[in-house]
Amino acid sequence: MALSSLFILMQCHNLDYPDFYGSLYRALKPSVFHAKHRARFFRLLALCLSSTALPAYLICAFVKKLNRLALSAPPSGALYALALTRSLLEKNSECMALIQREKHCEDGFDPEESDPKKCGSLETSLWEIVALQEHYYPAVAALAKDFKNTKWGKHHGKHDHKDDSQLSLDDYAAYTYKQIFDQEAQRSERGKNAAVPLCFKEPSGIFVPGDALHDSFSLT
Repeated sequence: MALSSLFILMQCHNLDYPDFYGSLYRALKPSVFHAKHRARFFRLLALCLSSTALPAYLICAFVKKLNRLALSAPPSGALYALALTRSLLEKNSECMALIQREKHCEDGFDPEESDPKKCGSLETSLWEIVALQEHYYPAVAALAKDFKNTKWGKHHGKHDHKDDSQLSLDDYAAYTYKQIFDQEAQRSERGKNAAVPLCFKEPSGIFVPGDALHDSFSLT
């Protein structure tokens, strides 16, 4: 990847490339979640954003765009977006306003803007995380709900989460549909002999009492 080589030159050989983060921002597209080398790209993205010296507007721009894309991304991509979001917010407390701001405020973010400085990332909130709390894949919903269940989201980086292992960015970067399928299959295998409650009260008929056909059919 060209951006990876550029980053090495900038980091190790002091190459001056002012538009590097702009190019990286523009590379964030829906197709990246389906790319063959997406794991490598995600690792590069996390590495490039790991510096605490980056301006707040830049971190907010990447976080906002990641979460916007997560709404339509596959479960593996949504998991990575949420994990990276938490990691970035923990390192950059000045960006906490994105999750502390009222979710019903007007969204000033422009997803079509290619310049992270002009996209309005400081004038928005991460309402996408609230939407992801209703995701069809339970792991995504659980990770999104973790943003409101932990103290760090309210007290600038101080959290009491008991299991940070679930936030391994490397694991999420390489997450695939096969892993998701295998996990769900194992869960189904473990619970296949468990009794499944179908109804809390045994029905006495097909129709409710008072219905014209109530006496015409019986379950006995």
